[in-house]
This record gives sequence, C-alpha cells and structure tokens, in this order.
Amino acid sequence: MDDDDVYGTVHILHAVQPDVRRGLPVPKCVVAVDGHRILVLNYARASVNIMAQPVFQSLLGHPTLKHTATQVYAFGSPAPLPVAGIFTATITHEDQTTKAKI
Repeated sequence: MDDDDVYGTVHILHAVQPDVRRGLPVPKCVVAVDGHRILVLNYARASVNIMAQPVFQSLLGHPTLKHTATQVYAFGSPAPLPVAGIFTATITHEDQTTKAKI
C-alpha cells in the first residue's frame, strides 16, 4: 500500500501517550478498513479506535453506525468527543486480518 493511495486517517487513542510527551514520532502504518486503504496513527495500548467523519464517508458501502452511550475523551480533556456511532470493520495490514470496533 502506497501513501498515495491513502484517503484519510484513523486515530487510535489511549489515555496516556508517552511517545508524544517525550517528543518521539507517533508510529504510523497503512491498513485496509473493509478494503479501503487509510493511514493509521498507532498509540500503544489504545483504548478506542476513532475515525474522522470525512474518512468514514469515504469508505465504500458506508457502514451502518450503531448508537453507543460510550463517552470518549481526548487525553487530558474534561469534555467528551462527539461520537456519531460505532461499527465493526475488517482491518488488514500486510498479511494479517482482524475485526475491530471503530
């Protein structure tokens, strides 16, 4: 997968981001979400997977979102992030495939 074929970014959050605080670069890789290639920013031990709305809208077939009452907070923020819903996707990186909630 080339970076030229990447259409958006999925941010994987964790309550503590030690790499960012130490000034180290955030690891990135290109994965396929239901066959759609996107750039992923990886944070170790992430508690949730989030996707920007434009990235979600670019997915082929537009997965159906399910309502969730789960509140998601950015690191150090007292206010929750807006969440449109959740969906389960097939995630592929190189020769590995798994299912994940986004």
